[in-house]
Amino acid sequence: GIDSMEAGNVFLPEFKIDYNQRFALAPTSDEDAHRPVVHTAQELALVLCEHSVRTLSKNLTLQYRNTLYQLEHHGPGYHPRGAKVTVCELLNGQVVLLYRKRQLPYTIYRKAEGPRRVEDEKTLNNRVDAALLRQSTKPPPRPSPNHPWRQDSAVASARVAALAQSSVS
Repeated sequence: GIDSMEAGNVFLPEFKIDYNQRFALAPTSDEDAHRPVVHTAQELALVLCEHSVRTLSKNLTLQYRNTLYQLEHHGPGYHPRGAKVTVCELLNGQVVLLYRKRQLPYTIYRKAEGPRRVEDEKTLNNRVDAALLRQSTKPPPRPSPNHPWRQDSAVASARVAALAQSSVS
């Protein structure tokens, strides 16, 4: 039996020959019956993508994969509130909204995070104790050996005077 990918790949050429001998049919006409592809690259991308239908809300928004899409409309006129819109997610991740085979311009609004949970009296003490423990175990910051705070004030003032003289001349 075939129990691994390698064994399957070894068996496949033999299987294809046997399968084609049993089920292949000769064409009734030698003429090529295929139609030429007349679609643009954009149309082909829309055909070969994931389609999903969403209903527009009253404020012309729809939700797809935790993202809010709002249609852009300019001025008065017909707006398809409550209409079914096709959301097309292309292979590159781009999203296209279609209504009656026309692309719709939109703005993306990410969902806001919900409010953070407020600590109650049962867990507040544990959180404060843990924070205090973290703060107490961390050593206080110490300046490096060549930090100006560690230098003698006479040496530091001499250095400042030398810098002042070199900048004047």
